[in-house]
Amino acid sequence: MDEDLLLKEISGHELAARLSGILQIEDSLENSEFSDEFISKIYSPICKCLKTSHQQVKNRSLRIIHRILTDYFQKIQYQSLPLQTLFYQFTPKNEENLQMIKDCITIIINQAYPKEWIEILENTLLKSLNRPLKIFLIGVIREIPLLLSTEKYLTLLEDPSLDLAIEAQSLLKFYSPQEIRYIVSRVYYSNKMPKKNKQVILKLSKEIYENAKSGSIQKSPTTKRHEIPKYIHEILALLSQRKERISIAELQNRTPRKTPTKQTSENSKFTPIKSPNNENEILNESGNISENENYSENDFNFEDDNQDSLNSLIDTSRSNIKTNEDESFDPEFPSPSDKQYVDSNTQSKSQISNKNENEISYTSSTAQDGEKMPIPRFLSGQLNRTKTDFETATSQSQSQAQNSEERSRVSNENENSHLSQGSRASRNASNSQIGNSKQNSRNLDSQLADEDDQLNNNDNRSFSNMDSELSNENSQISNENSQLSNRKSQSQLSNKRSQLSNQILHLSNQDSQIEDQKSRSQHSINQRRSSQAISDQYGDNSEENFNKDTVFGNSELIDPELLEDNGFNDGFEEMYRAEYNKYADLPFKLRDLSNRPWIERCSYLDIIQKHIDEHELTEDYGVVLESCMKCAYPLHFRVTKSLSHLTSTIMMFHPEAIKSNIREILVFATSGAIQNISIENELIQTIIEEININDLLNEAVEIIDEYPKAGQFIISIVCLSLEKYKDAKLDKHSTTRFLCYVLYESKDKESENRVYELISKSNQDIFSSFVSRQTFSNRAKLSKYVVKKAPTPKKQVTPTKKSNSLSMSTNEASIAMDTITVELGKKGDCDLDELEMAFEKVVISNFSHLTMIFQKFLSCLSFMDSQKIDENSEAIRDICKVQFKDNQLLRFLSSDPPIELIRGLASIATLMPITIFSNSSVYLEELYDYFVESSGSDRRVLCVLFTAILKCDGDDIREKDYVSHQHKYVINTLMSKLM
Repeated sequence: MDEDLLLKEISGHELAARLSGILQIEDSLENSEFSDEFISKIYSPICKCLKTSHQQVKNRSLRIIHRILTDYFQKIQYQSLPLQTLFYQFTPKNEENLQMIKDCITIIINQAYPKEWIEILENTLLKSLNRPLKIFLIGVIREIPLLLSTEKYLTLLEDPSLDLAIEAQSLLKFYSPQEIRYIVSRVYYSNKMPKKNKQVILKLSKEIYENAKSGSIQKSPTTKRHEIPKYIHEILALLSQRKERISIAELQNRTPRKTPTKQTSENSKFTPIKSPNNENEILNESGNISENENYSENDFNFEDDNQDSLNSLIDTSRSNIKTNEDESFDPEFPSPSDKQYVDSNTQSKSQISNKNENEISYTSSTAQDGEKMPIPRFLSGQLNRTKTDFETATSQSQSQAQNSEERSRVSNENENSHLSQGSRASRNASNSQIGNSKQNSRNLDSQLADEDDQLNNNDNRSFSNMDSELSNENSQISNENSQLSNRKSQSQLSNKRSQLSNQILHLSNQDSQIEDQKSRSQHSINQRRSSQAISDQYGDNSEENFNKDTVFGNSELIDPELLEDNGFNDGFEEMYRAEYNKYADLPFKLRDLSNRPWIERCSYLDIIQKHIDEHELTEDYGVVLESCMKCAYPLHFRVTKSLSHLTSTIMMFHPEAIKSNIREILVFATSGAIQNISIENELIQTIIEEININDLLNEAVEIIDEYPKAGQFIISIVCLSLEKYKDAKLDKHSTTRFLCYVLYESKDKESENRVYELISKSNQDIFSSFVSRQTFSNRAKLSKYVVKKAPTPKKQVTPTKKSNSLSMSTNEASIAMDTITVELGKKGDCDLDELEMAFEKVVISNFSHLTMIFQKFLSCLSFMDSQKIDENSEAIRDICKVQFKDNQLLRFLSSDPPIELIRGLASIATLMPITIFSNSSVYLEELYDYFVESSGSDRRVLCVLFTAILKCDGDDIREKDYVSHQHKYVINTLMSKLM
């Protein structure tokens, strides 16, 4: 058998040659005709054959791979080469080959090096949607000591599939208590966890510490009004089973260990992941646990006091000092600052007495494995501050007491010994005081040697002099003790004074809070009254009322606790108020505040809202809206409330900013609906009113692909928009994509039928074309929505007669007409005085010619700045009074005129005769349609015309039924500034 020819056949592209080569290899493997080297060569081409679409080639290649992995695994290289393809073919439909696929995967994972397949395995567990495959893979790796990284492991635990989550829990047996506790704390910082589960984990971590401290680690944690995830109970149960707690007395009886033992194989594989940089920020957003004793649950906190635990820690430290016993914190939770936690006071004592004999090293209960358990993150700051303050306060008194004892002992020895012996005792005492510093000991030795020489020369010194010296030393010691007592009393008085000052400050803060609450409540009452007055004046359009059940699609509405307005009105802590004022005082400047604290984002949005309300911004409103949308994440109910109102305001008053931010706006509204965060109805209504229906359809499909859970929410918004604009012309491409999603992916039949009805009525051609390209079953399903199009009668075109444009009697009138034509052609640079003189000399009898001149005049004015118009207001008023006073000149408003004509008309609306706006209320509906499609600056121009029509005819557009409630608010705001 030619091996090279066989390799060429199975590596080629011809199907017949490849199949014949595979058959020969299959027969030869059964007879064991191939060498080990050739089997290693054919393994890679056979793995490529496994990827082909031909079923027979695929099945036979799988058999060959199974045979090679079973009998020749050690003879081949790159054993994990077909693993990704095997994962892809792992489907319940492939029943005949499913068992062989399972065997191949099991062999590769159990026998190949992990570095060859670990990345493929982790990516499959994280990204694959094949849940049976995930369950099988977990069952395989459950039998080997393999640890996944913590974040990826949490993704498995949070999978919505119950079977997969249960299988993932079985991996817990490979994690040590340290790693399990780290997983529990890591869950809190996972951005994928729902917010209420984050609250549960926060409370749970606190209870783990309290239970471990009190010796009741097996106690199951409980929370109020929240459900703890099931796998958290599994973690706690495993934590109590893996390691038994060791009492402090047993720990003290242990002999000190100079070197820690080697870590176990399981622990050596665990590499802890550093906590995120914004860990303190997350805790502060969740209620600032490390700084507040009492905090509200609305700020992601639970009302729990840490003062008892801190007091107990201080008491244990004091007892350690009194009894001269070295005790550490709970063995399960040593301090993260020292490798072996030893109290600073007890450590100084052990150094003075014989340190090598009495020192005891303190480690955690897992010291045998070389582990060091950290204190929970939310208490580490308070414990470290309390411990350091107490240590510094007690170390001074300890050192002073020790100095006095040493001095008294030295004096007694000097009375009963020779002067030379007294010098040696004083030298020993000085050596004991200076500690273990080598450099200082050398200096002291030289000094003491000099003292010995001097003392030997003065042997005739009397004992009376020694007695006087000792008495002086005793008096000094007594003075020092009195000074210490005075200092203690002074420190106690200062503490009392600080406590009283804090109480006074707290009372003053409460008074200021009460005053602020009163002012805010009065402001809210005034706002309600004003809104009620507007609703009474303009009525309430029932079609515009927003239905939450319709938009959110399901009965699973927002949590009522999250909908409460617990912002800056009620229970706003002084700490948050100070933080808010700090950010609110900053000057206005566009910034990127994504992933910043919620209070900083709220103050930033309030600053932008204030500047928009007070005066116009010079910045591009598209950039302003983009900066606002970056403040949305991570979602917070206070931020979403402010952002919803601000986004609606910018969209209504400056629609030109929407085009570049459609996706961000829809994603913000969608993410809030999915994660149970209140998105204001005002924003949803504004989306329906302002976003173009074709743009909405285009972005809807993209967002649904990225966020499948948002499908029902997006469909509801599209339906409301289609109902609003029934005659809108839809884009064929975007409409077809949206109909495909509704037909194949939507699970709500009611919304599905609603979409078909709306699109078939408004765009019959697009819907009929879509139906004609579907399968027979879908065509039968959709055919009932197809509306037969009635034949349209042919339009009869009537020829128009050409008439003379001008009626001029003299050459002077002809010259004046030429001057008018030349000046109007200059547009913004025309001379209005010359134009006025020319209009006085001419009389235009033909109305169509007059209309043309009027439109050119308006176009010319649209290019002038407001200052030039104000300076030449008298000339413009005279021109309009002589030539442009007929209301028929405004008939161009009913035929979708260019925007420059409307701008020019609005710029001189106050200078024209009032008769020109008589009977102009017939143009209100056309002007409103133009208002809906126009930008923010053009909306102000149109409101000038609305005001002029109101003053002339008394017809108010705000009272029309076809004007939406959102646009009534915009028109009312802009018109109120003009009146």
